[in-house]
Amino acid sequence: MSVSESKLVAACAYDEAAERIFVRFHSGSVWQFENCSWETWRSLMTPGVSKGQYVQDVLSTQDHRVVG
Repeated sequence: MSVSESKLVAACAYDEAAERIFVRFHSGSVWQFENCSWETWRSLMTPGVSKGQYVQDVLSTQDHRVVG
């Protein structure tokens, strides 16, 4: 899902079965965040929530790795 309002995040996706959030940054890198509930995904995608700030404050505390 494209993110038009973020200066840092270009797109986000959620794999519900694996509980993974994928974030593609404008730099081109893609990060995968593990053990993310549906509620975490909904919080990230809530209108008005800063995607970059959410990644920094919430998702970066989850297990994660660069996948692209």
